[in-house]
Amino acid sequence: MVLNLLVYYSPCLIKCMKYILDFDRVLFDTDRFSADLKSHGLGDMSRNHELLDAVTTAGLKWEAYVYPGVIDFLSQNGDRCEIVSSYISFYRGDNTEDEATLEHFQTEKIIRCGIKKMVHEVHLTNEDKTETLLEIRQQCSEPLVYIDDSPAQIRAVSELGYDHVVWFATARELFTNPNPESGPSFVTETFAEVEHVTSFEAFVNSVTSWKRQSEQST
Repeated sequence: MVLNLLVYYSPCLIKCMKYILDFDRVLFDTDRFSADLKSHGLGDMSRNHELLDAVTTAGLKWEAYVYPGVIDFLSQNGDRCEIVSSYISFYRGDNTEDEATLEHFQTEKIIRCGIKKMVHEVHLTNEDKTETLLEIRQQCSEPLVYIDDSPAQIRAVSELGYDHVVWFATARELFTNPNPESGPSFVTETFAEVEHVTSFEAFVNSVTSWKRQSEQST
């Protein structure tokens, strides 16, 4: 069942919601970025400073991979937004560099696309975000909204007391998830329990709808 924020929160609290956002495949079109790296002969390069330089040399614009709707949303809500992003790549499988190098690459990616300066805070983690997300929940009294593309992460966050959890996944991804533990039965179960959007703009529309309905209910 999708949790309905409007049942529990006044317009004031909805206005004060905090947004905890994944980065890759939520704010940043990582798949298109990876495809463009391959088309420019950069697909096999490790995620280090050399790849950062190569992206610039190839004329690729980091900001071009930010999803539509992200900049406008952060312009209005950035002071209440925090990013929690893993520097471990599940899709590329390219984790051969030391963790400090991988963390630096992920930091630079968030900086160079223009997003880091627009949010309140950025938290970088290794493979598991759960500890960081739990700390945020424990330290925050405001209603928390979380959005991520990982079914496994969505399941984990659903246990942490977040007020609203949104799963970002296209219809194609619902049936092609590469993780064997996130097979059809798990995907169906997860999809039934949380709100699902297929674009960041759809997420923004949901937020707008929450606010509008809350205002009308008063």
